[in-house]
Amino acid sequence: INVLRNQAAQRFGGNAQQTAQLPRELFEAEATRRVQVGLLFSEVIKSNELKADEERAKAMIADIASAYEQPAEVVEYYSKNEELMNNIRNVVLEEQAVDAVLAKAQVTEKVSSFDEIMNPQV
Repeated sequence: INVLRNQAAQRFGGNAQQTAQLPRELFEAEATRRVQVGLLFSEVIKSNELKADEERAKAMIADIASAYEQPAEVVEYYSKNEELMNNIRNVVLEEQAVDAVLAKAQVTEKVSSFDEIMNPQV
């Protein structure tokens, strides 16, 4: 909840003291959803015995670095900063978890009209 409050402060230009006064109820649903998603990712990672693919992490860093004038310096900066590397590894691990779920998903196609999709009969 505090993370969400801080994000709200950054987004709306407020300070932490002002956002600390916002009611918890404003953030509880999103905080709960984030925890649930995190637990799901953890279970997928654990059950599939996933480890962050270092080559994929390097590719992600190279992609990030390509937006800068001195990409080699950015790659070196990331490589020497363990916190940034762990953040990249976590993103890669989440992508691998999504890939694992998608690989096991069964898709059934159903043809629907625009009206059927926009006005479902409950």
